[in-house]
Amino acid sequence: IANDARLTPLASDLARQHPQRVQRVAATASSSPVSHDAAALPWLWWIDGTCTAVSEITARLAGRVYPSSIGRGTGALSQVVRELSASIRARRVAGGLLFVPNAAKAMCFANRCTSLRAVVGTCDEAVEQGIDELGTNVLVVEYPHHGPRAMGAMVERMLQQNPKAPPQVERELVDLHRCG
Repeated sequence: IANDARLTPLASDLARQHPQRVQRVAATASSSPVSHDAAALPWLWWIDGTCTAVSEITARLAGRVYPSSIGRGTGALSQVVRELSASIRARRVAGGLLFVPNAAKAMCFANRCTSLRAVVGTCDEAVEQGIDELGTNVLVVEYPHHGPRAMGAMVERMLQQNPKAPPQVERELVDLHRCG
């Protein structure tokens, strides 16, 4: 159990009954459930529509990103989110890059999946905050509102990190998932 985890009364009783089977440990890189190769995992990308800047960015990053198998278009968004979520859970990708004309539906759909933590790339600071505070693993970019340089910087920053939510955020997300 993580050192800073708060146990329910039932879990506390169980831990006291079986001290040889339950112990608190400090979080380390080796105890992380994410593979130590997670930083080397590719990122999946998808676009709703077309954009020359996105084509250039993804072509330049061809070894680090690969396109979704789902076709382009608004109706495909829910399928893309399912594919991305499954790929992250199976550790085939580290995260996803979704390029959309409007982020509302993409954010709503992505953040319904327990394995996804999406942030809208409004600016470099928003991306950095998502990485630092949430361990975000999905970047949603409204491509009509950003130039190639700004989009490229946000994408590069996402690819530099190993997306891992802080333990407190993971606990809060599990708790929020129960609110239905």
